[in-house]
Amino acid sequence: MQPTRFSIVLDIRPVDETTQEHARVLILSGLGERFGYIDEMLNQDLNDIVANYVEKAHIFLIGTIGNEIVCTGALVQEDQSTGRVVRMSVAKEYRRRGFGTAMLQRLMDLAREKGYRKLLVETNNDWDDAIDFYKRFGFVEYDRDKISVYTSVSILRCATTTC
Repeated sequence: MQPTRFSIVLDIRPVDETTQEHARVLILSGLGERFGYIDEMLNQDLNDIVANYVEKAHIFLIGTIGNEIVCTGALVQEDQSTGRVVRMSVAKEYRRRGFGTAMLQRLMDLAREKGYRKLLVETNNDWDDAIDFYKRFGFVEYDRDKISVYTSVSILRCATTTC
């Protein structure tokens, strides 16, 4: 008898009123894990994701396996030709399985559909895993300060999963 292979299917879809609280908890859990605490004042946009993203014509996606939210990501319009990727998060037990890659690729595809030519990402300057993750997609550092590193990528030239 042949061994059976199981594949995990990640369903990426927009957040809604029924899933926004679970998305909020996932993101805050990741931030708490990273920083050792959660500053609610820095994360007020998560108190009502639908109002702060969806109703403002931004994109906020969740990735689910079955009924469990395992990752999030959002795309915010900066101007006519530029978007910003924010709120990328993958639940600890699902990291390094390609779910963050799938989420970022979906956001990049949606950015192209919206006609954006460039995407921006800001992350903490000591968060090496995140910086390396974005670099694999062609993001290049254009600025750095005491707290953050700022990266961008031209998505017109990025037509594949990695640039």
